[in-house]
Amino acid sequence: MSLFNSYKEEVVLKTKGEILRLERAGGLAARVLQFLSSYVRPGMNGLLLEKICRRRIEALAHLGRIEKFPDFPSFLSVSINDTVVHGVPNDRPFRGGDLVTLDLVLSLDGWYGDTAITIPVGTLSPPHARLLHTAKRACYAGITAARAGRRFGDIGAAVEKCARDEGLTVFECFAGHGVGRELHEGPTVYMRGEYQVGRPIVPGMVFSVEPVFGFGCQEYYVGEDGHSLKSKDASYTALFEHTVAILSDRTVVLTDPNRHEISTRSVP
Repeated sequence: MSLFNSYKEEVVLKTKGEILRLERAGGLAARVLQFLSSYVRPGMNGLLLEKICRRRIEALAHLGRIEKFPDFPSFLSVSINDTVVHGVPNDRPFRGGDLVTLDLVLSLDGWYGDTAITIPVGTLSPPHARLLHTAKRACYAGITAARAGRRFGDIGAAVEKCARDEGLTVFECFAGHGVGRELHEGPTVYMRGEYQVGRPIVPGMVFSVEPVFGFGCQEYYVGEDGHSLKSKDASYTALFEHTVAILSDRTVVLTDPNRHEISTRSVP
């Protein structure tokens, strides 16, 4: 049986009101991340960014109860170059040519927002610029494929095509996930797949699309901080992540920093 043809995982469809709450959380995470991205420059470091992040969140406390994910030591994950995901902020200064991935998870009144972006520091080498642009393009290709009436294999297939076109690799061991009152819910959203294969995509689903791109090696190891996962061959990686809501007539990116409200008339 194909990996993408398993429908046993429980998926809780979200109501109109629940999607609105998730939009508030996702929009907040996106706007904070957009604010932080302007500070990514040579000489900045992850510890300072986390402090700026916390001050920004404290200034927004009037919006509701804002909390970090309890299983990670900070609001912000800062992954530099060969740190694939889950980098814990530290005092290593950013340098020109770095790829810095900021992944922000927060809950607002008990509903999660989850989004990530990879940011270049200064001028990148041509291969690293290609990696960055392809990872971003692949994330949006996956979002474009995430439509009611299609299947989850379509998302992975669209992401994989971007990788093949540029001679890059998608890390198969990392996947998107449902988002709701828990950060990690069903469905698991694999970043590889076959068109027209897998669980049907239906209105009311809310999940993340988050392809992690590299240059070939998919092996990694756990860093000294006990959280960060680092590329075994020390090659650079890039990640873009958005959380989306499936409506009957369209898909809404809940972590778009420019979105303030959504119409959910077509969500049950």
